[in-house]
Amino acid sequence: MHRSSDAPRRVSSAHDGGRLALAAVLLVPCAALAQSPAVPVPIPKNIILPNYDNVLVGPVEAVEAGAYLARTSDASANFYNPAGLAAATRSAITASASGFVWSWLRSRALGQTTSSSRIETTPGYFALVIGEPILKGDRLRLGFSITNAVSSSPSGIDEVFEVPPGSGQRLTYSSKVGFSVVVPTVSVGYKLTRTVRLGVGAGLSHTTYSDQETFSGEMPISGRTAQFVSVFRASGDIYHLALSAGVQWDATPRLTLGAVVRAPGLRISSSSLVTYESATQGGGLATSTYFRDDSGAFDYKPPLELSAGIACRLGPVEAEIDLRYHSNVGQYTFYGSARSLQVTTQNPDGTTSRSTQAFTDLTYSSRAVTNVAVGARYHAGKVLALRAGFFASFSPIGDAALAPFQRADLYGVTAGAAFAGEHWSGSLGLAYEFGSSTAVQSSAGAGLGTALDFRSATLLYAIGYKF
Repeated sequence: MHRSSDAPRRVSSAHDGGRLALAAVLLVPCAALAQSPAVPVPIPKNIILPNYDNVLVGPVEAVEAGAYLARTSDASANFYNPAGLAAATRSAITASASGFVWSWLRSRALGQTTSSSRIETTPGYFALVIGEPILKGDRLRLGFSITNAVSSSPSGIDEVFEVPPGSGQRLTYSSKVGFSVVVPTVSVGYKLTRTVRLGVGAGLSHTTYSDQETFSGEMPISGRTAQFVSVFRASGDIYHLALSAGVQWDATPRLTLGAVVRAPGLRISSSSLVTYESATQGGGLATSTYFRDDSGAFDYKPPLELSAGIACRLGPVEAEIDLRYHSNVGQYTFYGSARSLQVTTQNPDGTTSRSTQAFTDLTYSSRAVTNVAVGARYHAGKVLALRAGFFASFSPIGDAALAPFQRADLYGVTAGAAFAGEHWSGSLGLAYEFGSSTAVQSSAGAGLGTALDFRSATLLYAIGYKF
């Protein structure tokens, strides 16, 4: 399942080309009214949250907050730990159609508070493991899956502010953004000994980013009212070769250890399209700005991941704790362009002047984080088990002022039940996630410090079939 956020402002976290929009908003008054004092236009951030490890996948794994590196033994092992495929006794399919998530978001900026909520669908997933009766023996297992490693798709927003409150001077802002990492993966699991299982996986990681923004309003410039409107559209795609390897070891009948390493990813190709248009009138000047580039350099760098888990079984109770370390990627160019902004100004004397402005590369900074997940189940009978879990997904954003996304640490709890019959299995549960960010002034200019409170409740359900 994914986590989605409803977004009242441009506050982003991943997913999410952020300083693209940041620069666009900044350019509206400053480039268009270059001969006037800087206009105090707020610079919102996107609301995409690019945190790792808060996507919950699997019929039983999801209901235990994803704490399943050591115990996974079905088709979902393609996502959690490919070594777990070797523990599957027979061929099986696991899938989930679109579920439902309710999200609530509150944004605090410019002395005003805005909140919104919505119910939306979440992306499904598909996974399979090939064993008996297709593959003979119990040592080798093959797997395939299509899962969302990161998914944040805020709903569209449309807001009007008075700046300052009660002044009658308005700012209108609308935004629709999305950020997603989808990874189709082929995996192999091998039982080395009775207690040791190994696995490797290779996938094609597809990262997509989209951003549509409209910003308009009235602001005072040199004692006069100026009107402006800007439209910004950006999209980007990038593909990486994603490699992983894992191990599981049954140290004792009651204790199992698991570990996974995921390579940063080998970049294969990328594409992007960015368009920006604005018009400003005030102080005796009328100015328009235009930018479009379908060949800019778009980049998103996945980190190295090192994960480990330990599971314990005591009678009807089974529990696991996992730690997932994501390395520091550092600062790099998120989007760059060799093209310039075209600026046209209608002067008070009726003449027209044209000029260009260089596009400033937009950067992203990623820091190292270690996330944790804890899950447990209680066998209530032969086919029914009660499950629950907790996870923490810390923000990987390094420099919050430069980042296109908003920095917010996320926490979540899950609870539900699962059944397992001879052929059919399934689960039903709920996940509740929450997090907050503090206001951060952008380093790109006189910015808008926007604080964010996020809550979501997700219906978790899945079904599986064992041949």
